[in-house]
Order: sequence, then structure tokens, then C-alpha cells
Amino acid sequence: FHLICRMTPYPHPQNLQPTKLTVSCGWVFHWVNKPEAKELFDFLNSYLKLPDRRALSEQILETTVSEGDKAMHEALREDPIGITLTFDGWTNVKNEQLLGIMIITSEGKPYVWKATDISIERESHLEVMEKTKVMIDELENMKVKVSVVVTDSASPYAASREVFKEMTDLKTTMDRGIRLASYFKNANNKYFIAKLHDQQKITYNKYYGIAAPGETRWNSYYTVVTSLLQTQQALQVYI
Repeated sequence: FHLICRMTPYPHPQNLQPTKLTVSCGWVFHWVNKPEAKELFDFLNSYLKLPDRRALSEQILETTVSEGDKAMHEALREDPIGITLTFDGWTNVKNEQLLGIMIITSEGKPYVWKATDISIERESHLEVMEKTKVMIDELENMKVKVSVVVTDSASPYAASREVFKEMTDLKTTMDRGIRLASYFKNANNKYFIAKLHDQQKITYNKYYGIAAPGETRWNSYYTVVTSLLQTQQALQVYI
């Protein structure tokens, strides 16, 4: 009989390790073609064959990135509290205007989501609001819950924050959150604060402090909201 073999398009798991090493150490891809690298890996394991630069930077890298994206999406979808969407703009050495987007889980683990070139786009609060809505919609379509949005401090972003804060639903939610946080930071409510601590111990086996709202600043709102979200389950049981 005839045995027909077809090469699989997916690289062997062993070949993914050099890619992870390359990214972790910040090396350029052609390090695998250096005689010294080959000599070192031959010494460590003579049966290990390093891929060449082209394979490392193309097919293997693509597979590694795909697997990383899949793991990231799964972690974000499983976040019980919701993620923090944060983005910032900067100019690179080519004088291109870039927008970097990072996602932070409720446990504080950061994920780099994407970076886009916005050099040819206008940058006003209207465009910023539209971009923000698109990001939120995209994440929600991925079944990812967005709890907090943190933006750049530049004027267009600051203006968009003011508009968002005037939205009725967001403003009502924020006002209630501030009142709730203020209540549990008031020393006159020691009995109820102690009851909440007891419930936190039962629910989380540890205690969470609720942040007090400060002056009317966006980062103050952020701190209040994240501290309430941390103990959301205990609050729902207790209140």
C-alpha cells in the first residue's frame, strides 16, 4: 500500500519555545542563526534543532500570537468583576501618532490588546468618544465585561470624559457609588463597617478596604469604583 504524508501547517510545540524566549528577552529574530546560539543549544540538547529566522518570525510567531490571543480572550471573558479598558497616545520615532490599548483584569493582570496608527485621523473629543464606544462594543461582542475606562490626560480625552460623565446612567451610577463608599468610610457607621468586614471574610477569606472619594477628579472616581467592585459580592449579600 501507499502511505501518503502531508506536512501539518502547525509547528511542533517544541518550536514555540524559542519564540517565547525571543519575546521574553527582547531579542531580534536572527539570533537563532548565530553560530554561538547553535553551539549553546547543541551543548544543552544535541537533539534540539532550532528553527531558522524566517520560520521563527513567520509561521511559528503567528501561531504563538494566535495562542496568546486565545488565552487572553478566555481570561478576559472569565473575569467575574469586569475589566479595565485603558488607552494612551504617543508619537514614535517615525513621528507617527499611535494609540496603545491595554486591558487590566480585576486581579490587576495587564494584557496588551492592540496598537493603532491614528496619524491621519482628527483628534477631538468626538473622535475619542467614538473610538471608545467602538472598543467597548468590540469587547462586549467578545463577551467581555467592561467595568472601567481610563483615558489619556490630553485635552480631547479630558473633554470626552466630561461628556461621558454627563450621561444620565453613568452619572446616576457614579453618584450612588460615591454615596455607598462614603457611608462605609464614615466612622459613625462602625457597626455596619464591622458587619461588612465579617461578610468579606466569609466571601473572600480576606478584607478589602473601600476607597474614599476625594476631590472631583477622574482618577478619584476610578479608585472608588474599583474598590467597590472588589467587594461587590459581599456588598450584595450584606446590603
